[in-house]
Amino acid sequence: MLLAPCAHSLLSCSAGSVLLQGLSISGCKGSAVRVSGSITTPQGVQWASLPPGLHLVNTVLTGNAAAVGGAVRASRAAVYLDSVELSGNKAEQLGGGVSIDGGLLVALKTTFKANSAGAGSSSQM
Repeated sequence: MLLAPCAHSLLSCSAGSVLLQGLSISGCKGSAVRVSGSITTPQGVQWASLPPGLHLVNTVLTGNAAAVGGAVRASRAAVYLDSVELSGNKAEQLGGGVSIDGGLLVALKTTFKANSAGAGSSSQM
């Protein structure tokens, strides 16, 4: 399924787990996909969500742009990428392809190609 273009984020989720599979997402302004959450660790500290999280499978994210996290922006969340292509995404500051703040990134069979950010990083964690 092709989803393009979108004026803002295509998906913004702050609770639960999200699975996106078999998509092509391009042209979003403001991160194509955003996810955030928090849980309490065994030590009683709130810091990361494992889950909630974002699961992208057999998906292409290309030509998306944002201030932070051109294709994917996550805060206190887990991001699982399986057979994903992130190419030509841009961020003004950090994480042209992916930006993760206080979370986890797992990438399997995933390609990061020609993503750019003002701070010079394709992915930021």
